[in-house]
Amino acid sequence: MSEYKDDELERINKEIEAELENYDPNNDINQERKQFLSLRFLCSLILVTIILISIIRLFM
Repeated sequence: MSEYKDDELERINKEIEAELENYDPNNDINQERKQFLSLRFLCSLILVTIILISIIRLFM
């Protein structure tokens, strides 16, 4: 039973090491930058702008 657990742990450890070797932190930064040009972000920006304009008109 303990041999099975050790083999399983070694396999998982090798998988994690392979993922870490393939990890590219620059790629994550590019994905974060792309979020600012997403459709959801643009729609939210438009809605916030409309709300702010409405509030300004209300008090003027």
